[in-house]
Amino acid sequence: MSGRPPNVLLIIVDCLRADRVCGEAGEAVTPFLDEAVATGLLFEKTISVNSFTLPCVTSYLTGLYPFRHGLRVQTAGRLGSEHRLLFEWLKPLGYHTFARIGGAFGRENNIDRNVDDYDQGHRSASFQQHYGTGLIAALREKRFPRPWMGYVHILDVHEPRLIPPEFDSPRYGTHPYDRALSSLDPWLRRTAEAAGENTIIVITGDHGEGFGTGIKGKALERLLPLRKLVNAGLMKILRPYWHRVGPEVVAVKKRVMLGGKAGSARRTDEARGHGWACYDPQVRVPLIFMNVPDAAPRRVTQMVRTVDLVPTLLDLVGASGWQAADLDGVSLRPVLQGNKIGPLTAYSESSTGQVENVPDGEWRMAVRTDAAKYICSPFLENRREELYDLVNDLKETTNIAAKNPALLQELRRELERISPEVAAGRFGIGAAEADKMSEEDAAAVEQRLRDLGYID
Repeated sequence: MSGRPPNVLLIIVDCLRADRVCGEAGEAVTPFLDEAVATGLLFEKTISVNSFTLPCVTSYLTGLYPFRHGLRVQTAGRLGSEHRLLFEWLKPLGYHTFARIGGAFGRENNIDRNVDDYDQGHRSASFQQHYGTGLIAALREKRFPRPWMGYVHILDVHEPRLIPPEFDSPRYGTHPYDRALSSLDPWLRRTAEAAGENTIIVITGDHGEGFGTGIKGKALERLLPLRKLVNAGLMKILRPYWHRVGPEVVAVKKRVMLGGKAGSARRTDEARGHGWACYDPQVRVPLIFMNVPDAAPRRVTQMVRTVDLVPTLLDLVGASGWQAADLDGVSLRPVLQGNKIGPLTAYSESSTGQVENVPDGEWRMAVRTDAAKYICSPFLENRREELYDLVNDLKETTNIAAKNPALLQELRRELERISPEVAAGRFGIGAAEADKMSEEDAAAVEQRLRDLGYID
């Protein structure tokens, strides 16, 4: 690498599951991702703060947990000016910043603040069909002033998944998710190659995805291509009666997504989709670093967090001031360079399927270590506690809350230490609030959420 600061390219693939990149499961054909893992550094157990995109991305870009930055659900509002984004940390170092976004977040949420070149799309703006070609050409032709920092958010694996005809065969996976990932892989290669050698590349996911391994979930997967058509037709019929039938429809949808009663201790991959749970299929993502100076290729099994990304990148490029900024994450630079850091605890939260204001009792909160995970509904009287032994039960199938009271109490206290709300016993205590959106921005976000299937 040259003496000037390196470029930084952050690629977030929406719904990217860790098991597909770590070689643990799936049938996707991904030669580029396989090479990236072999030649770069992979953190196998990276835990996200949520399983909805907006809180996940905001935590990636601020290094803060959702209760610190305030954007906790998809319609949360605008990021407050007191919270500094990664782009803003890099500006004093002379970085040109750009973003190419597919998804239901962005300008309306103030995520574009101080980005020099921001291109925001929606569900139809797939990377392969819309903005990928232009971005790759711009990188190859060196149109961005150096050093630059680019953020690319790719929606092509998100439902309804984009699967080009040439990849829509069992050769690229029996599950539609694997076929979609197979088709995206060559585009990731072209993007990384176009970025050039003097570029630190990070490839990760905002959150994971549950596949609904139960009978209901599998049936829903097969019916997905008809979802928009069916939804549109049904709503024409049901709209006059929606005030009566709507609540029950939403309740049924929740049960299908979760594979049962919310918070029940069942096989965790039965929880279909994302946003509904804190289990590993929904919150565990891969984290790949490429082209990091003095970093030997290897796979790191120690658990890390998505909030660790901002301090890590700032440490790598030589930014100043972040050490005193009270970030929730830590720098992973020592690990990248072959050293060790102490054990970490990850915090995650979910809102059981809501995208708007969520009743206090519907929040699920979790803490995870390398060895165990504790999940609860802290604002309900019965708390609905779950405890999993991640050494012997990686799939979180057996709730041992009643069998290990000492560990249960230890992780309860850890959750109270991290979350001021849980410590106070009341949702919102000590938590940040997002700024309000204008009516026009709120309508734009609602339409994007409808495009993505979150709102009928």
